Amino acid sequence: MPVKYLNISLLLLAFFFFPSTKAEAQYSFPEESFTRYAVKNGLSDNMIYSIEQDGQGYIWIGTDA
Repeated sequence: MPVKYLNISLLLLAFFFFPSTKAEAQYSFPEESFTRYAVKNGLSDNMIYSIEQDGQGYIWIGTDA
């Protein structure tokens, strides 16, 4: 069996054996545990692409705006 077909076969095999794997980034917390911030709270945009906390404890929020 040529290497190309072997790679495709292994990929299909992995696809069929692991179709329903699920990854969660965090535990489920109640909605009341979070504070939501939006444009009405002072953000420049509601679409957030990055969040970083610096050494002094400030939280920097990255948006397109």
